[in-house]
Amino acid sequence: MKNLKRCRTLLVLAAVLLCICIPVVAIAEETPKIHITFLDGLNGAAFRDQTLEFDQGSIIDISKLEYKVQGATSPACPGYEFDGWNPTLDGIAQENKTYVVRWKDSIENSGQVVITVVYKDGVNETVFKDQVYTKIIPGQENNTPAFVNDKNEPTTPTRDGYRFIGWKTELGDDWSATVSTYTRYIAQWEKEPEPSQGITYYPDYDESPVVTPVPTPTPEPAVDEENVSPKTGAAEVSLPALAIVALAAAALMVRMMRRRAE
Repeated sequence: MKNLKRCRTLLVLAAVLLCICIPVVAIAEETPKIHITFLDGLNGAAFRDQTLEFDQGSIIDISKLEYKVQGATSPACPGYEFDGWNPTLDGIAQENKTYVVRWKDSIENSGQVVITVVYKDGVNETVFKDQVYTKIIPGQENNTPAFVNDKNEPTTPTRDGYRFIGWKTELGDDWSATVSTYTRYIAQWEKEPEPSQGITYYPDYDESPVVTPVPTPTPEPAVDEENVSPKTGAAEVSLPALAIVALAAAALMVRMMRRRAE
């Protein structure tokens, strides 16, 4: 009996703890967060994308964030020189922010500083593979390479069920014909509207009412009464003839009545 009572007591305590912990966990999960994201700008060649999370309402001093890669205070990648962050790691953040590394690389044996431009589909390469253009001299007018198709012809990307609406960087900047730093353009898509169910549209259909012309009756030819031959039949008897027959019948009846009277 004592063991049974102890088991019941433990079960009651466990139920109470669950009732307390579950709402607390739910409240913690529903608390809005602020995300500070760091990108290497080289598609992960230097380091993987890293996101720091803070509670909504926190005042974050960006200058005090210590982002370390491989034990260094700044990112490093063979063949590239770290040139800071875009935007600069300073100020206060109270909303989501994204920071991308600026790199410098050099053409071999020339010492000319060059940059890289990348085109991404924004949906994990299900539409097209990344197009990477290197050794672009920064600041030259119209130095941004065009996005091309399989035939190396300038084009715009296509995606089933979506409409391409332009290019933007991770920072939200629009496509520019001239670039001066490492730039990664991400395709922007807009979902096509679904067709209405049960309604078929015919773009060439003319909704104006169709008017059927009424045929003009053909006039009957004029009848020349002088040349018409006499017609026979009960329906064609003239009124004078009917009058004569009626008078003859009346006279006959009068005669018959007189004979009966005599």
